[in-house]
Amino acid sequence: MLLVMSAAPRKPRGKARSNPAIFAQVEPHIKEKWNAMVEATGVSHVRLMEEIVARMDLDAQGRPVWWPDVDDSQGELPMKSA
Repeated sequence: MLLVMSAAPRKPRGKARSNPAIFAQVEPHIKEKWNAMVEATGVSHVRLMEEIVARMDLDAQGRPVWWPDVDDSQGELPMKSA
């Protein structure tokens, strides 16, 4: 039996040169999960990241809708009234 592996769809050569890079150090189990997602989808790491972010719904503050609600005043000094 002959198994043929198709390569992940790629962008044209040189297309990503001007794109900014994202780098993150993550726990090993997160990297393993990411690699499994890349393999299961059959696309590149970059393509998967682009698709996830493009499809993510944001709230009015620009956070993912699933992000826990936090106090927006963290780190701000109270305003003095005159």
